[in-house]
Amino acid sequence: MTTQIGGWFGIATGLVAWYASAAAVINATHRRALLPTGPR
Repeated sequence: MTTQIGGWFGIATGLVAWYASAAAVINATHRRALLPTGPR
């Protein structure tokens, strides 16, 4: 059970990291905030 929770947490963390890195590249390319990443 603990392994499954850890696995799902790892998948969720990976998705958040993927979004953050994609947002950084897209926002830097377009020089404006197309994908929000939080307060500045």
